[in-house]
Amino acid sequence: MSIQIVGDADGIKLWNMMASSDDKTEQEYFNLLNNAAAKYGKVWFSDSVTQKLTRKNQTMWKMEWNNNDSQWEVSLFHIPEGVKKVNERISSFGKDPIEEIEIELDLEDILVEEQL
Repeated sequence: MSIQIVGDADGIKLWNMMASSDDKTEQEYFNLLNNAAAKYGKVWFSDSVTQKLTRKNQTMWKMEWNNNDSQWEVSLFHIPEGVKKVNERISSFGKDPIEEIEIELDLEDILVEEQL
């Protein structure tokens, strides 16, 4: 049985990003949050990595267990003044990096094509 997480898409994206992070500090933060959520059915979280780098508070989300629907619900809790709801780190998560392909063209090939 898979547990669903519904609600604010950006908060869900951050939660999934933290869950799959390779950063040791972020893994520890996620594990603390995950354990607290399992114990209390409610947790508040933000992008701790960006907060540490910028030394500015970040957007906070609340995740709460809905017992009636058997699912986690994520909602926007607070956006501090002067902070965007979602930073670049969150908005770029899950996007495949654009692969650059280098194509070598010979000027003669282009000229020959145009004459045909």
